[in-house]
Amino acid sequence: MKSRGFLVRLLMALVCLLPVGIGMFSLGDSAFAVDAVDVTLHKKKMDAFPTELTENNGKIDDRFNRYEPLKDITFTVWNVTDDFYKQLNVKLTGSETDSEYKAKVKEFMIEQDPSKGFNFVKSEAQNVDTQTTGDDGTAKFTGLPMRNSKGLYNVYYFEEHNNNPDVKSLPVILTLPAIDTDDGSHMANIHLYPKNAVTGGEVEKDVMDGDQPAVPNPDGAHDYDIGKEIQFRASYKIPSQIGEILTNPNTSAKSTRYTKLVFKDEVDKFGVQFERIDKIMVGNENIKDKFLGVHTAEPTYKGKPAKPTEKAGFEIKTNLNASNDGLPGQNYKKSEAAASFLANYAGQKMEIYYTVSLTELTPVDEEIKNNFVVTLDHDGIKDETKTHPEVPVITTGGRKVFKYEDPNGQGLGGAKFVVIKQDGNNASYLKIDGGKVTWVPVGTNEKYDNATQYTSDDKGNFEIKGLEYGEYFLREIKAPDGFQKLDQDRKITIEKGSYGAKAEEIGNVTKDGILPSTGGAGIIAFLIIGGALMSFAVIRYRKTQHAV
Repeated sequence: MKSRGFLVRLLMALVCLLPVGIGMFSLGDSAFAVDAVDVTLHKKKMDAFPTELTENNGKIDDRFNRYEPLKDITFTVWNVTDDFYKQLNVKLTGSETDSEYKAKVKEFMIEQDPSKGFNFVKSEAQNVDTQTTGDDGTAKFTGLPMRNSKGLYNVYYFEEHNNNPDVKSLPVILTLPAIDTDDGSHMANIHLYPKNAVTGGEVEKDVMDGDQPAVPNPDGAHDYDIGKEIQFRASYKIPSQIGEILTNPNTSAKSTRYTKLVFKDEVDKFGVQFERIDKIMVGNENIKDKFLGVHTAEPTYKGKPAKPTEKAGFEIKTNLNASNDGLPGQNYKKSEAAASFLANYAGQKMEIYYTVSLTELTPVDEEIKNNFVVTLDHDGIKDETKTHPEVPVITTGGRKVFKYEDPNGQGLGGAKFVVIKQDGNNASYLKIDGGKVTWVPVGTNEKYDNATQYTSDDKGNFEIKGLEYGEYFLREIKAPDGFQKLDQDRKITIEKGSYGAKAEEIGNVTKDGILPSTGGAGIIAFLIIGGALMSFAVIRYRKTQHAV
């Protein structure tokens, strides 16, 4: 849908410029030739160029009446005739047919890449006049000569100065003569509508660190412990015409200009938890409670709690819709109310602050993106999408460990470790409780009963997951049976790719063996007592036999 919208807008830009070159493609002089022309530029406040494929013919165009005029926009007109044809001839082979020539000239006029289209060079042009639009949004240039001293029809370039940074436009190129389509005469009064739009719909996306955007690590990602709340800020400039109501000239039915406005954000991996929308700011005003009400927009949330089969995010659907007041039901009223509310913030930046967290279900060492997308319907354009080209990345890290007998490499089960973070002379141990990482200061004679303990399996393997990038230490608190406990911590590094890298290897050596003892004073006493008992038994037996 997005590519289709771009193509339509590109075609519209071409259509807008077609009339200004109409005279170039006429053959010969008209019998109604004029010596000079007046050109009126109509600057309008448009969120998008009209979608109707109707050529501008140099006359007043009623299609633009619905748009508000833009005042205080300054234009300078330059005579670029010599340089225009000099650059154009380089692009031509000289063997083009009439239709091929016209097509190439049109392409040359509309192309904004200086290497392909007309490259406006001020030093090669003549400054003719400068005018600024008034309250009605028009700037009028009078008495522009039809021909130059060589008798060639002039080419004029209208340069728009950037004295209003909220307005974007393409330059306008006028090639004379302009022919009246009604009677074939040269037009003396020419009306042009520069292809322009009020900037709006720009999307920005940041990971926040307090009130400022967070600084990513050298790899471009933002790494976090699981359980840590991560706040995003998604910004969108509300279109200037969001609140307009249109009237159908045939039926007099009213409808809102914008018929869809949807905000959607969703991560691209499972196991992330959506926490909440914190606030929605326009300027210094938090409009969250008003905006997310039943009268304006309906939000839905996914991923709380985190699920292994659900991607966390939110969707906010405003009540703008395509109904009109001639249809039964309340849909138009909802759309009108939403448009009325949003009109209060037209042309302003809306910032949505929301929070997610990584969990024990989050894939380790993978880039997690969540693309903020705004979808709109307006002016006949369906499903126009706006998004931020550079999507911030969040991630969490991990490390795999192999516990083995040194030196033969046999994997050892039953070893227990805790993770230590060192801050100067202060050490803390890792505790993961309810999917949230905390660091607890190591106490005197610490038993680590509350620490998260990692135990090697029968093959000697265990893994640590869900930590931000950095340096940590593994402290062995129990060695495998029959092996010596390590007397020093082992430093490990968690960084991008470390979870999938070769496991950190930690060796243990056996304790000294204990052999069974032979002899000793203790056994003599045992033998004496045992011998006495045996003698007593024998004597007792003989007496018993004698009595019998």
